[in-house]
Amino acid sequence: MYKAILAVGFFAWITFGSEVQKQDKESITKEKNKRNIESIKKMYRVKETQLNTLSKDIVWHGSGHNPVSGLYQGYPEHTKGMPSPAPLKKWKFKLKNVMVNGDYVVATFIVNGERKNKKIKMKGAHLLRLNDQGQVVEGWEFTKDQDVLDDFFAD
Repeated sequence: MYKAILAVGFFAWITFGSEVQKQDKESITKEKNKRNIESIKKMYRVKETQLNTLSKDIVWHGSGHNPVSGLYQGYPEHTKGMPSPAPLKKWKFKLKNVMVNGDYVVATFIVNGERKNKKIKMKGAHLLRLNDQGQVVEGWEFTKDQDVLDDFFAD
């Protein structure tokens, strides 16, 4: 009898303990996902907040075959080291969707640009990997029509 009570108690402890751990993990995951979504929304909404939402060690993969394509490592290179697409009269993002899976976020948008009598309006996406502080540590660019974007940035 004593062994049966002990076994039932042990089973209840294991079941209850694992359920509490599962709930804690789910709660932490939900909070992390929520934080990551808000961080990315803020990044697209307010240019001044990019300093807080981009890691100083960011790695950025610029898409395509144009003067601003390529790999950029570190915040200074990402923000100031990219070749200038001057004169860039307009470059605005309209955020459409933000989807999260842990440390990874996909942001879809429409970008409007104007440069050297060329105008562009196209759909695109960024795949972003975030750190535990909700900062972007790596990003990849995607556009609906890369050839059109390459032509836009061509001299």
